[in-house]
Amino acid sequence: MSLTSTRVWHQDQIGKENTSNFIGFKNAEVSRLIEEARVELNADKRNKMYHRIHEILHELQPYTFMHSQPAIYAVSKRFGNVKVHKAGIDPLEWSINKDFNPEAQ
Repeated sequence: MSLTSTRVWHQDQIGKENTSNFIGFKNAEVSRLIEEARVELNADKRNKMYHRIHEILHELQPYTFMHSQPAIYAVSKRFGNVKVHKAGIDPLEWSINKDFNPEAQ
């Protein structure tokens, strides 16, 4: 989850400008978990919090998600350490391959 998720699901976003909580979703447990997950450094604990948020959203179904579009990633061989995670790619993990020669391709 991200700042965007906070804008959609956190109850303190109700009625604010530049927010995405259009439906006025309010759930104290979700808001608490969002706040705790944002500062949790342990990835396993943080993922458990996010999974619980998703369970609650699944149970309450404040939105009906009609489809999810698969993502296709194309990254130049110039970059190294590119990993595809369940949530997508993270350019902050990448490195520059100093030995990359585009003319040799």
